[in-house]
Amino acid sequence: MLAILAASGFVFWQAGLGFHACRVDDDISLGDRTAVAQASVEFIELVRAGETSAVFERMSRAGLESTERAALLNIVEMTISAPGGELETRRTYSLHSIGAARGYAPCREDGGMAFVARGGGFHTMFAVVAEPIDGAERSWSFWFERERGVWRVRGVHVGVSEVAGRDGAELWALAEEQRRQNQVFNSTLLYDIASTALFRGQFLHPAEAEGFARARQMWRRHQDVIQARFHVGGQVFPIANMSAVGTGDGSLVLVLDQALDLPVTAAEADEKNRALIDGMNADRPEWRAVFDAIAVGSPTGPNRVWRTVYDGAQGYLPPPDEIIRL
Repeated sequence: MLAILAASGFVFWQAGLGFHACRVDDDISLGDRTAVAQASVEFIELVRAGETSAVFERMSRAGLESTERAALLNIVEMTISAPGGELETRRTYSLHSIGAARGYAPCREDGGMAFVARGGGFHTMFAVVAEPIDGAERSWSFWFERERGVWRVRGVHVGVSEVAGRDGAELWALAEEQRRQNQVFNSTLLYDIASTALFRGQFLHPAEAEGFARARQMWRRHQDVIQARFHVGGQVFPIANMSAVGTGDGSLVLVLDQALDLPVTAAEADEKNRALIDGMNADRPEWRAVFDAIAVGSPTGPNRVWRTVYDGAQGYLPPPDEIIRL
C-alpha cells in the first residue's frame, strides 16, 4: 500500500496522522474521473426530477447519517424552483489516505493549495459540477466514497458560485478595489458575497477559498453590515437577509429583505421599502459604484414578500402585478 502511495505522486507525511496522496483533474485516471463525473450528473438529474427516494439511495451510509433529511429535501426543492442548464464538471480530486480519518489533506492545484476532507476509507474522490441558472451560476460539490462496489455520495453542497457573470475570485477582486478606495460599506458587502460564491462545502476548500480565508482576517468591516441594521435616512432598518442576484443582461442587484415583527400590507411594504431605498440614496450613494439596482423586500404573509426595485439609471421600477413568493 505504501508503494502505491509513493508511486502516485504528491505524497505527504504528517507525524501521528499517516500518509495521504492527492491528485487533481488530468493527474487522475480517466476511469476514476469518468466514474465520479457520471455519478455526479446522475445524482443531480435525480434531484431535478424530484426523485427523493432515489437521491437517498445514492448516499453512502455515513452520508445519510451525517446529512439531515430536511437539508436534502431543501436541495431538491431549491433545484426544482430554480432549474439549471447544461452541467459541466469543473474539477475532480482523488485522495488516497492511510491513518487519520479526520482533518484535511492538501491537494496542489493551479493557483495554490486546496484542502479536502480525510475519511471515507483508503480512496475517496471529490467533484465540482457547475450549471447556469437565471443570472448566475450554481455549483454542486460532491464527496464520494466507495461502498458496495460503487461511488456513493458522502457529502453534497449546493450554492451560487457566480453572479451576473462574476465568479468568487472576480467578486473578491472587486471587493479589494472598493477597499482601496475606502468604500467600506461596499467592500464589506462584496467580501460577504464573494465568501458565499467561493464556498464549496465543509469537506472541500479550493485554493482560491483558502487564500480568501487568509485575506479575510485583514478586513475592515462596516458596522451596519455586521449588525444587519442599516442606519440611513435618519432611521434604523433591521435586515433579515442580504444577498446579490444577477439578471439576464449581466446587471448586479443588491437584495435587502427587511426584518419586521409582523407582516404588513402591500402598500405598507412598498412604503417601508422606499424609505430604506431613499435612505440608501441619501447616505450610501456609493452603492451605485458596484450595484446596478437595489431590490428591497418586506414580508406580507407567510413565505410571501413585496419587493420594491430601484434601478440606478431609471429610478423606481413599476411595481409587480402581484406579491412575489419567496
